[in-house]
Amino acid sequence: MFAEELNYFGPMADTTPNAKQQWESRYGGDEYLYGTEPNDFLRSAVADLPAGSALCIADGEGRNGVYLATLGHEVTSVDLTESGMAKAAQLPAAHDVRLSTVVADLADFDFGVNQWDLIVSIFAHTPPPVPELTMTLDDLRTELVDLQILHGSEPARSVVEGPGHTGDGAVVQVIAAPKAS
Repeated sequence: MFAEELNYFGPMADTTPNAKQQWESRYGGDEYLYGTEPNDFLRSAVADLPAGSALCIADGEGRNGVYLATLGHEVTSVDLTESGMAKAAQLPAAHDVRLSTVVADLADFDFGVNQWDLIVSIFAHTPPPVPELTMTLDDLRTELVDLQILHGSEPARSVVEGPGHTGDGAVVQVIAAPKAS
């Protein structure tokens, strides 16, 4: 299963060393930049899934990974930043769950083969920073050709996720699963 929500008209960051420093600085404070509650789309997309192994890519400060752990998933959260993953490692204690954290650039991360029951990508920021070149639903259908798209939409929605992400945004939402053989 694959669940993804991308903000495709909002500002994006890349994974250059300067971008890493930028995200380290954003996550370096005491406050959780995007709050501690999970993304609304994620909450609605995975609430009824059976527990399994889950990978949360670009998980920032861990809010989405911790939510999955509260549902019984065995979660690995990956993010580019040490400061984000350090805060993510503190968050599970408040919920009495476990979360594995990995600091890695997704360009170099080994996703393995058939290793995950669920992969979650919520607002993963990737290069380039221009709207014309960011992912669309049609792009994702092409990228995920080996998966069955269970849900695909490009809504405009109000996003209220901590002080770092509040306002209207145009997003791409996808839920995909392996095609039945």
